[in-house]
Amino acid sequence: MDKKTKLALGAGAAVGVVTLAVPVSTVFVTLLLGMLLIPPVVGAGYVLVYGASVISREISEKEKDVMVVRA
Repeated sequence: MDKKTKLALGAGAAVGVVTLAVPVSTVFVTLLLGMLLIPPVVGAGYVLVYGASVISREISEKEKDVMVVRA
């Protein structure tokens, strides 16, 4: 057997063991919570990073125009 086949068999065996050891309801709740919580956290991180770059760019400009930040 080549390396890819061994890796696929090992991954399949690991998934099989986890499937037998973890109840279906736990997997369902974990996936549901992941779908509900991960996108807002990623979105908030993106907004913070993008907003910080915009604010720092505005602060570092030579001409000091009035900048209004609204919430």
